[in-house]
Amino acid sequence: AREDELQRLCPDSELGAEPPLGNLYGMPVVMSRELAADQEITFNAGTPQDAVCIAEKDFERLTSPIVAEITQDRTKR
Repeated sequence: AREDELQRLCPDSELGAEPPLGNLYGMPVVMSRELAADQEITFNAGTPQDAVCIAEKDFERLTSPIVAEITQDRTKR
């Protein structure tokens, strides 16, 4: 999404920052299998300079993420 689109969807996040928990804004949360295997995770907290670190199991409880295999296609650069 472009910055102006995120700002409309998440007005309490700073411009250019991602919201900490997309499900609070009606957006699905997608999480890689690799991240789901970690004990703790760190993610954006709604500003460019702030982050949150929590237990992965608490993140899953709070967001009910879609856990998926996420790959990067390096041929589309």
